[in-house]
Amino acid sequence: MLVEGLESDRIRLLLTLSSSSARGPEPCLTFDEAGVFFDMQFKTEYEFELPRGYIDDQGNLHRKGIMRLATAADEVLPMRDPRVQQNPGYLTIIVLARVVTKLGDVRAIDTKVIEKLFTSDLLFLQNLYRQINEMEDPKVKVVCPKCENEFTTSLGFLLEPVE
Repeated sequence: MLVEGLESDRIRLLLTLSSSSARGPEPCLTFDEAGVFFDMQFKTEYEFELPRGYIDDQGNLHRKGIMRLATAADEVLPMRDPRVQQNPGYLTIIVLARVVTKLGDVRAIDTKVIEKLFTSDLLFLQNLYRQINEMEDPKVKVVCPKCENEFTTSLGFLLEPVE
């Protein structure tokens, strides 16, 4: 996102690498050479715990896992799969098999594992997938030039100059 048109005397960005607050570090904000804003603490993996859990062939229960953010390939490439062409509902199974990177002690997460999940666990993973992959405006810490009050605000994709 280009940050052109923002006047430094109107809004001063507080670029911090960390904070000593008890809450932990504040987001690290920076801009690349093209003036594009990005967050240095960008989270790409999310831990989860399934409501019921996956039971493997040996009868072991696996509930804790990790899901990563989806890439464009995760959503586009499965469309070529004949299973999806025959049954569009199978897209969910393939996409989840690609983005769930860990599930208990299961060695490899594939479509067979996802197919064997209880319906409530499949729904849980679908909701988690939507939640972590939704588009969210980046946030930035700013200071009011008049009262010098600090606050956090959303930095929209279509930035307009401050009047």
